[in-house]
This record gives sequence, structure tokens and C-alpha cells, in this order.
Amino acid sequence: MKSVSNNIAAIYVRVANKNSHKDLFEYQKSLCEEIARMEDLETRPEFIYEDCAPGTSTAERKGIKSLLEDTKKGLFNTVICTSLSRFSRDALEAMIFKRQLVKEHNIRLITIEEGYDSKNEEEENEIISTIISAVNPKLLKML
Repeated sequence: MKSVSNNIAAIYVRVANKNSHKDLFEYQKSLCEEIARMEDLETRPEFIYEDCAPGTSTAERKGIKSLLEDTKKGLFNTVICTSLSRFSRDALEAMIFKRQLVKEHNIRLITIEEGYDSKNEEEENEIISTIISAVNPKLLKML
């Protein structure tokens, strides 16, 4: 396993349809890059993972597969994304992936919309992020 510089962050973005792909991709990416700058984390183009996956399960997405493979290789120690719902709209699937990153691979996870940072994780944050992840799909249906 390669040694990880403790200031390298990966970025994960996902858009639901190809029509809005470019604008939403750039928007999500720029938000994540801004958080990285604020946290004094380095981002690199090779650690920006992208999926355009309407209705595709998390396990089938190329970007998320690559992110997990590189996580296992120890190429970075932080993952930033705009929301837990970027991993999956299914709350359980999103929480399983979150736990896999944070607990199994010791990755710092930052999600912007939820204000979640595993660096500050306490049991209360775990409960709150679970609730938010479950509520996200419900909010989308209301829009």
C-alpha cells in the first residue's frame, strides 16, 4: 500500500442525467474544491471521480468503483462530495458506503449539504447523517 500524504482529498460527483451533466458536474466539483481549500487539502485531477448514473445502483457505477479501489490503495485520505445522496439515493446503501469509507478504510469524509465531517464524528453525527440520508429522497419527490 502506498503511503498517503495526509492532505490529499478525492472528490466524488454524480449527476442524474446527461443533459445537465457539464454544468452540475462543474458546480459540484467547484463546491468540493472550495471546501478542500478551506480545509487546506490538496486536490488532483486524477482523484476526481464522476458518475452520470440515473437509477444505477452504487455497485454498478464506474466512478464509485474507481474511488473505492483507490481508497484501498491508500492514494488519499479524504473524500469530499456535495451530499450523501451523491453516493446513493437509497439511505441504507449511502450509509453502508459511508461506513465503508470511514470505518473500514479510515477515510475522512466531508459532505457539504449535511455539514458532515467524519473528523468530528460523534455518535450524534452518525444518527443525524442517517436521518438526512433517509430524508433526501423524500424531499426530491416533493419538488
